[in-house]
Amino acid sequence: MVAELLPLAAAEFRRCLEIGEHDQFTGHVSGRGSHLAQRNLEIVAAGCRDLDIRLADAAQMDVETPGEDNHRVDGVSDARLPDGSLDVVMIVKNEEARLGPALASCAALRPLLGEICVYDTGSTDGTRELARSHGARVTDGFWDEDYSRARNAAAAMSDAPWLLVLDADECVVGDPERLAAELAQGDVRGDETLYTEVTVVNGEARDPGAVKTWMSARLYRPDLARYARPVHAELRRRDGSRFTGERHIAREAIRIDNAGFDADRQRASVQRALHLTDVAQGVRADQNDRHAVYVDRARARWGAGDADGAREDLKAAIQLGSGTTYHRWAFQWLIRLELKAGRLDAAGEQLDHLKAMAPTDSYTRWLDAHLRLARGFAQEASDILSRIDEVTDAIGLVLPAELVAQGAVTAARAAGDDVATARAVAKLAKARGESELAARAQVLVAQLLQGQGVAPMSSVDSS
Repeated sequence: MVAELLPLAAAEFRRCLEIGEHDQFTGHVSGRGSHLAQRNLEIVAAGCRDLDIRLADAAQMDVETPGEDNHRVDGVSDARLPDGSLDVVMIVKNEEARLGPALASCAALRPLLGEICVYDTGSTDGTRELARSHGARVTDGFWDEDYSRARNAAAAMSDAPWLLVLDADECVVGDPERLAAELAQGDVRGDETLYTEVTVVNGEARDPGAVKTWMSARLYRPDLARYARPVHAELRRRDGSRFTGERHIAREAIRIDNAGFDADRQRASVQRALHLTDVAQGVRADQNDRHAVYVDRARARWGAGDADGAREDLKAAIQLGSGTTYHRWAFQWLIRLELKAGRLDAAGEQLDHLKAMAPTDSYTRWLDAHLRLARGFAQEASDILSRIDEVTDAIGLVLPAELVAQGAVTAARAAGDDVATARAVAKLAKARGESELAARAQVLVAQLLQGQGVAPMSSVDSS
């Protein structure tokens, strides 16, 4: 049965990738459905390899296997772009206090890096002078409530074949030799964008339990892509169509460290989100923009301690109707908010709606487990969480592995299930990079399964 079903599943996921996505079903982060189809295809292919099940050549050929080198292109493994083939592009305003480290970090990309192009939208402090002191080329621009116009104006300052988008509160870490090779392979493949790992390294993400590591389309070819939409700027093809799928670049080649949000920036984020809502309502913003603004404002409000305001915005997003990934994202955030507030009946009611839309989705099952745990059904929660390795939200952002594993540990301990606890502790230790603890937990799993006498799991400290 398995030998028949897995190849069929692989074929269906391949078909999803070939069909692509209709514009109306995508949020401002493009290609997430295709990304999830690709990820599921990888899981099925891995299962087939483990079980020695043969897949059709097309499915076998195109799947990127986690842990293997997915960035090689036949015949160009040693190719690299010439020096100066990458420019950094930034839009800034009154960023004198934060911009210095971002500009200094760009030196790590030389000699591949050509110029740092800074489009200033109206600074009144020393931002422009600071940028020029770091060797950046600065354009005295303007701000008209259109993020995409500003992003594209920054891109127009460059004539490099590849651009890296960087914000003032971010630093880039990279290996220019490997990055040059990765970009050369991207040229051969015809990649329009490459997704780079972004991690919050200081402060906090802007909302409770937010994703602290995510993949973002930061590298792109300006001859093939440009920004669209005024409020939530989104990279699209030059003809305005959305991309399907995404390709991740190895973190060893490049990654971005984000400074996160302190209390002052939290407050500024709330004000910006409130203002963007007015902008989106005042211009001809599409449904994706309207959903996105309400959800983003809700996240900002929640992070600033205004749970009631966040709840109001999420319900407003839901009332706009279905048809975008942000509609489902609003349900996901609303359920998390209600769980955090201890409003279990309200969370259960919203979860029923989410189950009707995506019953087998990893995020739906993760929320279901936490609701069961809050209601006292610890074993049911533990059983669900033990089968979840990765949780991906409606727009394709992956929850931190540590957050997912910590929930599994909590549920397993509440259930008094030593085997599940040992397994969850192993996952948590792995997520934290604690190899010794992970190894000890794995040994305990083996011993428990073999029926040997073992000390209680409380002897393993995972706090």
